Amino acid sequence: MYRSLYVLPTIELDDPLGKFLTTCGITSSRRWGGYTTVEDLLRFANALTQHKLLNEHYTDLLTTTKPETGDAHYAYGFEDNVVRGVRSFGHSGGAPGMNGDLLIFPQTGYVVVALANMDRGAQREASWISERLPAQ
Repeated sequence: MYRSLYVLPTIELDDPLGKFLTTCGITSSRRWGGYTTVEDLLRFANALTQHKLLNEHYTDLLTTTKPETGDAHYAYGFEDNVVRGVRSFGHSGGAPGMNGDLLIFPQTGYVVVALANMDRGAQREASWISERLPAQ
């Protein structure tokens, strides 16, 4: 089981600002199906790394860099990095009013999940934490 670091709580986007944006033609992210929790993403990370979603071969294929794509960090839907000798893979993204970052450190067992109810912020927090994690 991977160790978890809870960063930011999930915050409902169904607020007056969200309703205002909806009336302006900007649909809130939750209505786009972009709703999750830190616990959901941790369960996904655990299922992926424990080979409950895919066997070991396909998990490695999915999460390992594909240099033939021309991107030194691209791995089918994940970004694969090595920082200070420690490998991590994950995915980040967002939409107006929300974003998130998931980083999985297979060598050390850490999973960093950051969610924010703003356009940016989760990646900055996840990077800050990741840079301070023990290498072992």
